[in-house]
Amino acid sequence: MKYVKPERLTEQSLILDVRTPDEIKEEALSLPFFNEELSKLNPKNFVYEHNLDGSKTLNIICHSGSRSKRAAELFEKNGFFNVAVVDGGLVEAEREGLRIVRH
Repeated sequence: MKYVKPERLTEQSLILDVRTPDEIKEEALSLPFFNEELSKLNPKNFVYEHNLDGSKTLNIICHSGSRSKRAAELFEKNGFFNVAVVDGGLVEAEREGLRIVRH
């Protein structure tokens, strides 16, 4: 399993936030991202729906990193290996200077 530092995320990064919609309403990355709550995540469907071919890393984020790790494991178990856990989640992203939008 790969990990990526939040500071490496850009507008061009492929990002999946696995937190609940309510959590995202409270705070979220200012970068573009997909949202699929971990409890509802179906990696095969997600890959198909978003036409992912594995050429670009899917960076998975949550609040602190534990749900992201579980999501990455699900993707890998389903044959999609180009995933990376955003190390430390939103907590670390904010520490590293990424803009977080709060509502």
